[in-house]
Amino acid sequence: MKITYCVDGLIEWHVMIKAGRVEIPISFTGGHLSGYGVSPAEFTTADPVLQHAVEDCSYFKSGRIRILRKYPDDNSSAPAEEYPPAVSPPAVIDVPDLASARLQLSRLTDIPPSRLRTRPDIEAAAEKHGIKLIIKP
Repeated sequence: MKITYCVDGLIEWHVMIKAGRVEIPISFTGGHLSGYGVSPAEFTTADPVLQHAVEDCSYFKSGRIRILRKYPDDNSSAPAEEYPPAVSPPAVIDVPDLASARLQLSRLTDIPPSRLRTRPDIEAAAEKHGIKLIIKP
């Protein structure tokens, strides 16, 4: 069985997984940023020894690494088993004033600044896109 593991919130991560007295280098890659969020970095393997090492490590046990999907055996016509995404914490934007908040939010969400005129407009757009704004008074 082939398993794809992922690391939420990162687009790339190179880690050494301990397996007994050896450390195995594993590279999670392929993540990307978009206006809608972050697609997680992934690592796929069909090696049962590697799967056991990953699932026995502290990163997996703490939830930092999680299973994204499991693929059935190659001779099966069953689809891959998908796992729901973990709830990621909202992005936090710390800005000195309302004008900076408007520009940052516009840049991250592709909302035109003309639609972000008032503080309630800015806060509503941030909440809709899962962004936590900290605007200093």
